[in-house]
Amino acid sequence: MSRHQDREVFGYCRETCPDVDGAFYETLDSLKDIVSEDDHIHLAWLMDSLLAKVKVVGTEKLRDALRACVSDKNDAEGERDELRAQVKELEAQVSSLEADVKSLERELEESQA
Repeated sequence: MSRHQDREVFGYCRETCPDVDGAFYETLDSLKDIVSEDDHIHLAWLMDSLLAKVKVVGTEKLRDALRACVSDKNDAEGERDELRAQVKELEAQVSSLEADVKSLERELEESQA
């Protein structure tokens, strides 16, 4: 994905990892108050493992889905712009044909007179 698309994605929803990290580290600090000091290393490892899993099954999946949505939106906008250009071209052709018909009608009237 291009940088432009990434900027657009983050325009819809800024990066969530710092907030998720913060929530887990705050919880870790709170848990340290109720867990024996001997278990702090194991607790930190468990929380880090849980944090990584949450990011994989939640944050990263949602970010990837948002990227896909932005890509789909950009594709649809591109198709819309192409169709608008085609409509303008067809409208110009219709105007030209209408002018041709009027010209031919005048020629016919003149030839019959």
